[in-house]
Amino acid sequence: MISTDRKVEIDACVDNVHKRAEEYQLSHATFACGSLLREAVKVEKGKCIDELKNEIYASTKGNSSMHCSIEERLNCIEQRYKLRRIIVEYIEREIYARALTDGDNYLILLPRSLSANCVLNNGKYDSEAIHKLRKTMAHELGHIMLHHNDLEDDNHIHRGTLNLTKDQDEEAVHFAEKLLILRDMRIQALSKI
Repeated sequence: MISTDRKVEIDACVDNVHKRAEEYQLSHATFACGSLLREAVKVEKGKCIDELKNEIYASTKGNSSMHCSIEERLNCIEQRYKLRRIIVEYIEREIYARALTDGDNYLILLPRSLSANCVLNNGKYDSEAIHKLRKTMAHELGHIMLHHNDLEDDNHIHRGTLNLTKDQDEEAVHFAEKLLILRDMRIQALSKI
């Protein structure tokens, strides 16, 4: 069960994604998520470098708490705080959607059938299939936005995929629901123009 405080945090995250998505002409929230993640990485990387500078300064005063070389720490910081892109791929062999990392990027792998089923043989759109695709995409974006650190942690990954807890999955569901409500409100507002 998601706590009220955690829902507030998730809602704030979704609000940020929605606001950032408004800056783009296309209503694809993936760009907004990638942009927000890159900004967060820059801030976190800056904090780590500042901590390292403080440790270096302390070591010159004889108060060293450094357990590895400066070069090792800098390499560690560079690896942990890489600027990653979010890449969405439709894969023939995929049965389930999933979010993962390949070390350089965040990947959302979706079954090709999700997009193939959006257009019927008569050329009309299948609204249920489109809803399912959007819901799945929003859910996987939720995992990247809320659990991206777990994707990078070797203790939590198996061949690059996120081993989900029930709570993490509930959080991604909540993120997806909130994001889709906001995006649908935007689409409705645009349709009235």
